[in-house]
Amino acid sequence: MKKIIKESQSKIIIERSKFISYSFNCDDKTQVNDILQKVRENHHAANHVCFACVLKNKLETYFSDDGEPSGTAGAPILQVLKENDLICTLVIVVRYFGGIKLGVPGLFRAYKESAEECLKDNTKDVILKKLYTSTVDYATFSNIKKYFEKNSIDIFDVAFSNYVTFSVYLEENEYRNISSNIKLDYFGKEEYM
Repeated sequence: MKKIIKESQSKIIIERSKFISYSFNCDDKTQVNDILQKVRENHHAANHVCFACVLKNKLETYFSDDGEPSGTAGAPILQVLKENDLICTLVIVVRYFGGIKLGVPGLFRAYKESAEECLKDNTKDVILKKLYTSTVDYATFSNIKKYFEKNSIDIFDVAFSNYVTFSVYLEENEYRNISSNIKLDYFGKEEYM
């Protein structure tokens, strides 16, 4: 699976119509709606603000043609997201009509090309990691810290008292390697990293 590296923007012009594309990291439907509202406010004179998104669960997808003929805008944007195996990603394409009708095939190609351009060289592979916490004695923490540093695993939320409590994101095979030596409690949170 992949996510975008950073939010990006691109612009193409086809038959005098201007297509401005945006890509965003996006985790849930509320976030999608908030971002869409801001883009619509910034492009209040646009003829169409079309989008597609794939959220954390790859089965949760949304798209909109926003007044374009059915299947000519949101569907091709979604197709690009799926072809690139993207998750947690929202792509919005804003169209300013240039006076020349593109027809159904032309619109499909234009929106697809706009999405591809916006994502070009802007994706990275990600792995699902789960958040774990643990409380250990100082000697055990010293050994764990060395192991994590050696394997480029970040420790955070470290708290020192009579024992050391810390948090860490681990992928499944990392968890199996570590959990045989120390007790790790699943915190109920997952991230694609």
